[in-house]
Amino acid sequence: MAKLASLFSDCERIRVPSLELVRQLILGSVYSNSGRMAQAQQSYRRAIDLWRREQQRDAGAGAVGASGASGDSHAAAFAAYELGLLLCRKDEVSVVVLALS
Repeated sequence: MAKLASLFSDCERIRVPSLELVRQLILGSVYSNSGRMAQAQQSYRRAIDLWRREQQRDAGAGAVGASGASGDSHAAAFAAYELGLLLCRKDEVSVVVLALS
């Protein structure tokens, strides 16, 4: 548990906008491993929402091709996967489909 507390503390101190999506993914994992499932879901959803907003911003700006930070799409995919696992454990399969669509 000490490592999880250390990770949580580190994530709470980091306030770099370009790292926010990854920060939310890590926080989601820390919450999940601590048994705090509601907070884990919130963090995973925030990560996915951040990625979606970035995609919309890029599309609105006329950006062609992939987003500037390819790691963000990977982090968003992991967040969606982890969120899906949490929701399936709670038998909320219909919510999984809505959350990921």
